[in-house]
Amino acid sequence: MLNIVEFLICLTIGFLGPYLGNCVVVVDLLISNNMLSGSIPRSLSRLANLTTLDLSGNLLTGLIPPEFGDSLKLQGLYLGKNQLSGIIPERLGHLSSLVKLSFTSNKNLSGPVPTSFGNLKGLTHLDLSSNELSGKLPL
Repeated sequence: MLNIVEFLICLTIGFLGPYLGNCVVVVDLLISNNMLSGSIPRSLSRLANLTTLDLSGNLLTGLIPPEFGDSLKLQGLYLGKNQLSGIIPERLGHLSSLVKLSFTSNKNLSGPVPTSFGNLKGLTHLDLSSNELSGKLPL
């Protein structure tokens, strides 16, 4: 049974294919510090057992898929140091199991911090630095 997929500093180059969303037994998907480009596939939200998603330190572009807000077992979401843009989806505030969240250094993330983040009562680590976000942090 596949529980962890890890490509830490392997210089993996290319795109994340939508097929990854079919690997329903994956618990930790760690593909940080590579050269992945393109958008984050919405299909990753179908990973029903996913507890950690680390795509930080790549060249990913586009929007953060709002469907991640349906990944109720997700405890760690790391999308920092990419080239993501747009607003942070309000639906991410539905991640009741979330403990760590990092969107640092995307530079093109803008708009207010979602008010739904006030619902993330178990959150112990929040890094939104080096972006173009505005407003107050919801408490």
